[in-house]
Amino acid sequence: MRIQLQNILLPCEDVCNVPELYYHEYENRVDFDGYFNLFYLEKRKAYTNFTGLYLIFQSVGYSRLLLMHDRQVVKEIELEDTEKEYIVSFPYEEYSDGVFWFSLIKACEEVDKSGEEAETKICKIKGYFSGEISEEHIWPVNIGIDICTYRREEYVLRNLRQLKKKLLDNSMLDAASHVRIYVIDNGKTLKDCPEIMRLAEDSKGRIRIVENRNAGGAGGFTRGMLEVIGDKEKYGMTHVLLMDDDAVIEPDAVVRTYGLLIGVKEEWKSITVGGGIMRQEFPHMLFCAGETWKDGFVGNPKKNLDVRDFRMASCGYLTETGHENEWYSGWWCCCYSLDTVRKDNLPVPIFIHCDDVEYCLRNKEQGIVFLNGITVWHRSFDLTLPGANHYYDLRNALICLILLQDDVKKKALKFVMRSLTSAAIRLRYEDAELVYRGFLDFLKGPEWLMRQDPSELNQRIRQIAAKSQTLEEICSLLEDEETEVLRGQIEQYRKCFGEEEITASRAAGRPSIVQTVTFNGWLLPAKERKAAMVSVLDSPWAVFRKKRVFCYEPGSGKGVLTERDYRKLYHMLGLYVKSWIAFRRYFDSACSRYRKTLARMTSQKFWEEYLKEK
Repeated sequence: MRIQLQNILLPCEDVCNVPELYYHEYENRVDFDGYFNLFYLEKRKAYTNFTGLYLIFQSVGYSRLLLMHDRQVVKEIELEDTEKEYIVSFPYEEYSDGVFWFSLIKACEEVDKSGEEAETKICKIKGYFSGEISEEHIWPVNIGIDICTYRREEYVLRNLRQLKKKLLDNSMLDAASHVRIYVIDNGKTLKDCPEIMRLAEDSKGRIRIVENRNAGGAGGFTRGMLEVIGDKEKYGMTHVLLMDDDAVIEPDAVVRTYGLLIGVKEEWKSITVGGGIMRQEFPHMLFCAGETWKDGFVGNPKKNLDVRDFRMASCGYLTETGHENEWYSGWWCCCYSLDTVRKDNLPVPIFIHCDDVEYCLRNKEQGIVFLNGITVWHRSFDLTLPGANHYYDLRNALICLILLQDDVKKKALKFVMRSLTSAAIRLRYEDAELVYRGFLDFLKGPEWLMRQDPSELNQRIRQIAAKSQTLEEICSLLEDEETEVLRGQIEQYRKCFGEEEITASRAAGRPSIVQTVTFNGWLLPAKERKAAMVSVLDSPWAVFRKKRVFCYEPGSGKGVLTERDYRKLYHMLGLYVKSWIAFRRYFDSACSRYRKTLARMTSQKFWEEYLKEK
């Protein structure tokens, strides 16, 4: 029998309108070799039991179809000048890697009365790739989409509209009747949005709004997991797909996830399906599709790929197997089997940041796969200052470190000291306080963590962080001459800012000898007293010998003003000493307790109590 694996996609204003991500048009030909219309062979062969592949489509305005493997034509078919459904087989059994795609040759338009040839246009095409598989190799698959939100009605409404229109209400899709949506409302505000509630009501129970205590992303996604587990018997749920509320999803990601899971091999029956993430500001840039994590740091094998380019869209990083037990997926889009998501195997209650790292790598033996089109667009994380997230990044990274790795004592101390040093050389005093606070709270152990009211703790942490201000607010604190210089720097930066700035290597780990021995200029006099702009994308060493710095956020247009203050530097040096003393006294005990308590704090019993309103 045949199963829909992925639809032929075209640009769409509601999702993405970059044509080169879908096809490349030439004078008399349209190559559907864009990132979203490639078919990855090696992964399909390795993980699934499909034995054949078909292209099923309808179109007019084309005279020939070319089936392609990489850049080679493998089959050529003449098309009729009428709209009809074509079912064309790829030579699936003859290839084990690379990509399949197809090309359409345009038909010549009829010559008009003046004898001039009419202009040809891309004609609408609809269809999909279909896989051949025997019935005994088909798994029952029913997916619960778990969306966690906190007061983002606009984003939730946008995504629910897309998912309902293009997925739930589309009876032509095999996946349509095998999906339910659970929106976990941490802010308890969705009930006040009539359009969202109307969508839920019109879905006949397939969109459920669940109010939840604000326990961050970890708490919201876990509540969604518990809801799906609770519906396992009633609706035959088999998987839960986690998705950020503020991500723009391509609904076909769910179709592709379903099409993969329904045909996986026995040894991969519990495989995790990870999601790629594209930059919303530069929608052709693939930020990542699978990352590594070690010693507290994220590794990205091929960051910021321009997947308009066929070579990038079909590169080994995206198409090859072999990293099933190494990579993890962010929770912007990630689908787990309910063999993994169980009552006794839930996430750790760490509010935000690293919850996806810890959970995915804790369950890495299940394997993970990433496919093109199982992708979302999200605002870039690195274009704004982390702010209060410094606290979570430090505390939660240490929790992950001791839960996921062995022999971590020296690595943990190095991670803490490196984080304090980064704050010091950037003149970021509040960041140092957040790092120190995160370290002390980590040392308090899992008992303290499990007792906290996560929302109240988050409010206290946010009060420590430096507040970003608009340029006008910053300029009101400066003299006129200084304001003029700063405005000029920012204006010049805005003119030059683009993807080259994002992709450029900033060599953050390679300071000069002078920068190193002078602690990034702290031991030398400042060159100028006027404020200078430094982007959040710049190296930490960019503030070398600057007296006053405006750290500018390209993502928001805001920033933070900071300046040299030796009293604050001495205070930060004191944090080094106090951190070292606390580390010596409490680290070993904290590590032991986290490891011993893991089973309890990832159990359904704990989470149900934790998520109760106090």
